[in-house]
Amino acid sequence: MSLFDTDLLYISLYYKTVVEGKNKRIVIYDDEKGETLFKDSENGVEIIETEWKNISWEDNNQIVEYSTEKGEDGISRGINLAKYRDAVIKRCLKKWNLTYKEQLVPVNNDTINKLPLSILTKLFQKFEKMSDYSDNDLGK
Repeated sequence: MSLFDTDLLYISLYYKTVVEGKNKRIVIYDDEKGETLFKDSENGVEIIETEWKNISWEDNNQIVEYSTEKGEDGISRGINLAKYRDAVIKRCLKKWNLTYKEQLVPVNNDTINKLPLSILTKLFQKFEKMSDYSDNDLGK
């Protein structure tokens, strides 16, 4: 396999929408529990299956440039983490199995912006974990 192959990362997320009176909340399950609950279709657990592009050097540089806050003097004040997370998600999330009214929902900035924060945050965390390398991965 070449380093220039652009393999996708496949990330799944198990969740359930719970209605409590007039309110709805989302319960997110870890993979093991979610997979077990998902097998029983009567409990309402659903799965989001997503595909993400690996971040290249160029992608990373553009994301960091976009999310770096600068003062009036042009000096960097650090990374705006919300902008960083937003840029990573919108650049790297390529596909999902989400539907609305039995139609596949396209992946674009507008539809990403409409998703619940808890879902996107957990997907982002999983993406970062899959993109990170431990000392063992690096042969240390």
